[in-house]
Amino acid sequence: MCQVENLTGEQKNNYLQDQGSIMENKNLFLAHYYVWDFTPPEMIESVFAEFHDNGCRNMVFCDYWCRMILKDPLFYSKLKRAAFNQNVVFREIHSPFGEAFDPACASIARRPGMIQDQITCMRYAAELGCPTYTLHIGAYDSVYLKTPNSEIRPRVINALEKLLPEAEKLGIIIAVENAFERLASAAPFCLFILDHLLCPDIY
Repeated sequence: MCQVENLTGEQKNNYLQDQGSIMENKNLFLAHYYVWDFTPPEMIESVFAEFHDNGCRNMVFCDYWCRMILKDPLFYSKLKRAAFNQNVVFREIHSPFGEAFDPACASIARRPGMIQDQITCMRYAAELGCPTYTLHIGAYDSVYLKTPNSEIRPRVINALEKLLPEAEKLGIIIAVENAFERLASAAPFCLFILDHLLCPDIY
């Protein structure tokens, strides 16, 4: 999402109007994010029970689980069973991210696989009933290799143009997270995406 404080004048007004119309059509809820990377699989159900016992039923299906499922599809059914047993539900999903998964991925050899992995995870999101799919754009090349935005932006747009039709078919919204521009806020890039794609299934 854009950082509104960095927008001025008409840009800010247009952005707020767009966000207002989005929120009017949504039932808002709180979903809880937890770092599961260091939780042994046999302990997941116990952690679900702790969340439930403390009044937290809505969970975020995290990026770590997405990567696990891409490696081991059977892990998905184990997660669903553990969630069902403890009466918690997955209400949001965060895409797998990192140099090999981000839309800004520079590797020509990897990009087709990156797109397919994101589509696979979006299908899991739809199956779970998650309304949004948080997509991390990627900052590796920008931060570490000082790659100019003029090279990175086309990669991101190319990926989104492939992912958005799938999101539309699945009935989910892609929530773009974390722009990559060095020494700048996320707002200019988010506006660039919205202006370029003009799509209701991304915000």
